Amino acid sequence: MANGDISYAGPKFNDSALVTIDEVKSGEVKPPDGTTPYTVQPGDNLSQIAAENGYGNPPNMQAFYKDNPQYAERNPDLIYPGETVFVRGKEGSPEKTDAAARDLSDTKSQPASTDSQVTGKESATADAEANLDAAVRQEIAAGGDPNDIKSRLKSQDLPNVSDADIDRIVDAASKPASASNPLGGSREGAPLTPAADANAAAKAYDEARGLHVSTDSQSTNKQNQLTKAQDDFKGAVTEELAQGTSADEIKARYGNDPDLNKLVDQVLSTGRAAHQVSEAQSRSASTDSQVTGKENAIAAAKIDLEQSIRSELASGSSPDAIKARLKADEHVKLDDATIDKIVDAAGKPASATNPIGGEATQSAPLSSAYDTNAAAKSVADAHGKSDTNAISTADTAFVNAAKQELGEGVSVQELKERYGNDATLNKLIDQAAAK
Repeated sequence: MANGDISYAGPKFNDSALVTIDEVKSGEVKPPDGTTPYTVQPGDNLSQIAAENGYGNPPNMQAFYKDNPQYAERNPDLIYPGETVFVRGKEGSPEKTDAAARDLSDTKSQPASTDSQVTGKESATADAEANLDAAVRQEIAAGGDPNDIKSRLKSQDLPNVSDADIDRIVDAASKPASASNPLGGSREGAPLTPAADANAAAKAYDEARGLHVSTDSQSTNKQNQLTKAQDDFKGAVTEELAQGTSADEIKARYGNDPDLNKLVDQVLSTGRAAHQVSEAQSRSASTDSQVTGKENAIAAAKIDLEQSIRSELASGSSPDAIKARLKADEHVKLDDATIDKIVDAAGKPASATNPIGGEATQSAPLSSAYDTNAAAKSVADAHGKSDTNAISTADTAFVNAAKQELGEGVSVQELKERYGNDATLNKLIDQAAAK
């Protein structure tokens, strides 16, 4: 391809793969089907051009390069003002819809003979159909008529997309949101938030999960990415649940991935517990017995909530993200200060004076540590009285409680430090570890 005249005040480059608008106008270069020419402006870069012209944000650069095969012959990081690239069109354009339909047809044509190839093709086809759903939805929003879109797509060369497929996809994309279908459209892979936010976070979580780490900094970076992705995912799931999407639907969307299932369950558990706290606090109480019942209900609900939050924190969620999620949950009628207090309390580490962490009340949720702490007090009392029977009973209770904690993952060193490395208790802890 000849360079032609480039309207550019800086140095000119001799690049045989560079396309100019004159070549397009003369017919020397033919735009790929469904694309239109775009003239590169000073300060442009390819990812910006792609993001602003129909390839999504962040842009699908693989699709962009498919429409611009000239970059197979040249450096895509070096573009020149005045050259021409080909784009699908802005949001809501027929060009973008047509290009998405071509992508779906091409994806369906991929061979698949092994299980992994079949799985990959199914995933790619779902993504391509979701992109077409999004493009049709945007075109309709921009004033496009669904019947005209159907007719136009059916008239194109789409050998692997049947007329029935086109009718189904366009009809689905035309459906408004409802109580039973809060996203509208085709549900699976639908492009509107919060499902799109959950999808993006789930993808980020999966990518972070697969990162290989060999250094401390890489390990820290992986954990940071996992934390952000799971917090983003939980926030989007909270919004979906509020809109009426069921937990089972969300789980099924991700193939019931065990890790993502766990995150969904944590959102449910913490949300329900917080709701129970707010319900308990809203109870009327005019008699002494009602007041006592209300106080007990609040305490029990707070125990469940603190335990659920503690579980989230242990799995890597950030306290600030949990607070933000609870404050945004319309079912949780707790003031911000109460939410802050409960989450902060759940995040407190254990210490010698507070062996279970958290609020350190008798109703705190980690019973194993309380059992050990109570047994430690009994050991001290019994040994102080030199009561042989009481010593035997207290020592046995402490060993059993310590053994329970060790089985739950608490280390011998943690137990010993909790009790100030008391010689008597150290010996009993060693016995528990040996059993």
